[in-house]
Amino acid sequence: MEKIKFSRLLPIIFIAVIGISIYLTNLSGNFWFTGWDNLHPEFNFAANIKRSLFSSWQEYQGLGLPAGNGHVTEFFRELLLFIISLIVPLQTIRKIYALLMILAGPFGVFFLLKNVFLKDFDHKINLISSFFGAVFYLLHIATVQIFYLPYEAFMTHYGLMPWMIYSVYRYAYKTDRKNLFFLIVIHLLGTAQFYIPPLFIVYGFLLGVILISLIKKVSWQKILTIILLVLLCNLFWILPFLYYSINNIGSQLNAYSNLLYSLDIYLKNVEYGGLIDTLLLKGFLFSFTDQISPQNYGYLMEIWRNYFNNPWTVAFGLSLFSVVIVGIITNVRKKSNYALIILFIIFFSLIAINTFPFRFLNDILRKSSLFDQVFRNPFTKFSNSLLLIESIFFAFGIQALTNLLKKLFKTDFFIYFFMTIIFLLQVIIVLPVWQGNFIYPNLKVAIPKEYFDLFDYFKNQGDGRIANFPQYSPSGWEFYNWGYRGSGFLWYGIEQPILDRAFDVWDKNSENYFWEIYKATYSNDPIQTENVLTKYDVKWLIVDNNVVSGQALDKDKLADLLNKIPDLSLVGTFGNVNVYEFNNATNKEYTSLDRNLPNISPIYQWNDYDTAFAQYKTYVTDDKNVLSSIYYPFRTLFTGRGKNEDGLEITQDSAGFIVFSEKIPASVYGDQLIIPKIDAGEITDYDKNNLLKTSLNIPSFYINDSKINLVKDFTNKETVVNLAPQEEQTIKIVIPKTGGYYSYDSNNDNSYLYEPLKSCDQFQNGKIDKKIVPTGLELISTGNSNCFDISLSWLSQKYGYLILIKNQNLKGRGLFFSLFNNAYNSSDSQNYLNTASDDSYFIIPPRERYGLGYNLHFDNYSLGEETSDNIISHVGVNPIPYRLLTDIKVVKNSYENHPSENLTEGIEVNHPNYFTYSVKTQDINTDSNSTLTLYQSYNSGWIAITNGKILPHVLVNNWANGWKLVKTSSTNSNQPSSDGLVVTIIFWPQYLEFAGLGLLALVIIILLFKEKYGRKT
Repeated sequence: MEKIKFSRLLPIIFIAVIGISIYLTNLSGNFWFTGWDNLHPEFNFAANIKRSLFSSWQEYQGLGLPAGNGHVTEFFRELLLFIISLIVPLQTIRKIYALLMILAGPFGVFFLLKNVFLKDFDHKINLISSFFGAVFYLLHIATVQIFYLPYEAFMTHYGLMPWMIYSVYRYAYKTDRKNLFFLIVIHLLGTAQFYIPPLFIVYGFLLGVILISLIKKVSWQKILTIILLVLLCNLFWILPFLYYSINNIGSQLNAYSNLLYSLDIYLKNVEYGGLIDTLLLKGFLFSFTDQISPQNYGYLMEIWRNYFNNPWTVAFGLSLFSVVIVGIITNVRKKSNYALIILFIIFFSLIAINTFPFRFLNDILRKSSLFDQVFRNPFTKFSNSLLLIESIFFAFGIQALTNLLKKLFKTDFFIYFFMTIIFLLQVIIVLPVWQGNFIYPNLKVAIPKEYFDLFDYFKNQGDGRIANFPQYSPSGWEFYNWGYRGSGFLWYGIEQPILDRAFDVWDKNSENYFWEIYKATYSNDPIQTENVLTKYDVKWLIVDNNVVSGQALDKDKLADLLNKIPDLSLVGTFGNVNVYEFNNATNKEYTSLDRNLPNISPIYQWNDYDTAFAQYKTYVTDDKNVLSSIYYPFRTLFTGRGKNEDGLEITQDSAGFIVFSEKIPASVYGDQLIIPKIDAGEITDYDKNNLLKTSLNIPSFYINDSKINLVKDFTNKETVVNLAPQEEQTIKIVIPKTGGYYSYDSNNDNSYLYEPLKSCDQFQNGKIDKKIVPTGLELISTGNSNCFDISLSWLSQKYGYLILIKNQNLKGRGLFFSLFNNAYNSSDSQNYLNTASDDSYFIIPPRERYGLGYNLHFDNYSLGEETSDNIISHVGVNPIPYRLLTDIKVVKNSYENHPSENLTEGIEVNHPNYFTYSVKTQDINTDSNSTLTLYQSYNSGWIAITNGKILPHVLVNNWANGWKLVKTSSTNSNQPSSDGLVVTIIFWPQYLEFAGLGLLALVIIILLFKEKYGRKT
């Protein structure tokens, strides 16, 4: 009896030994395990658990944003980590969690096989097959890729998904309180994987197929109960996420980083979607590169690439997969487990996206733009599920082959020999694991003490938004001189919001902040920088000089810029990290009260310079009030994302002149169009052959086809035009192209046509070609890069420019274009040219007064087998009066320019949590155009209530929430309210989370009561 019990424990002991050996050779030691994408609640448990519990509004992320991930799913995991923290040092907590998932995954597979799929087989064969199925799940290159760049959601997906499936089978086959409790607890712990919501879709699909297969074995009531329980265990995060998906998914789909990199990630998946790679479950990480040093890049999985380039390794991997095939064939012959076979085919097809005929399913699904974005990285979403299904079939294969050996040979020797060979193959296929390569070695770092001192400093500070520097890249990927590389970590130790690029993908306002602060700082403009900090309600700056990048603003130059801002003072230094306090804030707890704010329109999507804020400071945009005080026709000229997305129309007329045109809304017909005085420097043209010879390149202004006559002294006086009161009107500004010194025309300088063939990709070695054709220069690339540059080193950066590129896309992706700033050694914008149009326009705003030179970089880029074929026909660069264009405005005749008045000193604010504010005003005349502002990113989920009525919601500074305070009492409306108002502000979607948790608790109580009552009956 004891021998039988011990034999049952042996597989578990062996799995534990393997898992612990992986931990000891990869994660033990005096270092932090951090980098890439990471979660670190251990830096500040109190703040992070609070964020998880009240997660529907993520206040700490940039300007605040609705939860675009399942943030609340971290709650139960963080409670577990907190308990672990009572036992082990902080730097060990994440390692211990990784160990738990490393062990939990194969243990779950073992019990799933032993007690469900193989329970009817011979006891000995059951244990052997279950053991090898579990080891297959653990010692696999797919597992290595899950943990090589570990993200908590994927680790949890690996560790707990087998247990979740197992709990479903247990409850389906035996419905009692124990199995009910087991199912609920496992699914609640497993919600941590749904921090990445698409994983719930994957799990839901897998579960759905399994439940359908159980219809003939268990009652439909039991299946419905399981579905209800699983949904209820997840409803607390699903409901807030549905709100985000309905109202904010566009921000994610249209985020700059996604527009720029999503296709690359997908194409890397296509590159590894061939048959052999899918059989081995080799994914896109094999082609991923990383910055080894500030100047050098290398393959992320260099050791594993070399290891799998060995044909013996591939042969061993295919040999192990052949056992999976045996398991599938065995089930087909027995006409059993069709659900698993269906799941295998589907998940295999979703990864084998470059293999006939499996690619057809992928092609059909990717016709949906939503599926294409959500599953842009199919390997990370589907490989774990495929690995689980393969592990089950591997166990069936072992069982079948073991039975065959028993029939062929009377002795057990051959069975033990076979098991030894299989185990050795499983070890050999991932042998580098025990050389420290289960985890990316560069994720093992020593975090300097200065960061923990920084965390402690901010624990003693009040609320206030933090702008972190340097800000040089919209990707948000940082490299530190002490070894860290990844999406960032400061916010896990600091509760105050941080304006980091990692959050831009979830909210367009946070991304827009980047474009504005980048332009301000890379123009070395202290006034513009101060305006941006004020507009976005910044209280502190963190300047981290440990960040390493050739494109980051020089630390001495940044320090000099910040020192020129009078309200900015250095308040703390922590090693190489400096903290500044900005004393220009006029708010309390992210709220302010103002009177007489101007109503400015139009709303813009993207901009890098807000003229309205520069001229008027805080303003409102009330789209329900069509009578705006001020209207800027050319409010945004921003093209940094590849095109202007606010309807700006740029054309060339028959004479080749540049025409900017914009329709004027009917709401300002009959009002005054104001053309500001024109800076002579913006319109001065220098002769290319004689720089002493200048002329004024004066734009022409038109309303429809009627030319506007400027005042004679237009460089010192503004021109005021009364618009017609009724007829439809379009304002046009026509700018001559003179071909002066500060310009470029490829028709006159086409030297780039004759440059030698050049690749800018050091890792791919596919084919490239270039040829001169009648329409220009044709560039062809397959699995490589075909690039060239046009140097504009003489252009002064104090002027604005329009770049016109004529190109034609013949095949594949469009031409990649990057504008390189010579003065700052940085890339001001990176985009793929429009494939649907032959013309692409880019506007360069004025930058540093004494800056000099740009470089236009073009790259015909191809990944994998995709061919990119593009023709570039013409490139032209011309100066434009940028400041003049953005300053043109229409002002209401009735507008009285009363200075706005900040009344924040007269309010009391209570901000008990991230989704609730209570504001009490004092002696406010609510008839005096008073606006209550909440400096959180504008979202319709924020509502303000006073005296039982919802206040009118307006946009403040084109990003924040505002409400017009209206008199709600029956007293004389011309008299000020002596009692003031009490305004309650809430983000109502938070109550969706509470509703989900309440329903879960209620149903659990009912089910437990029902089960207990049923027993007594």
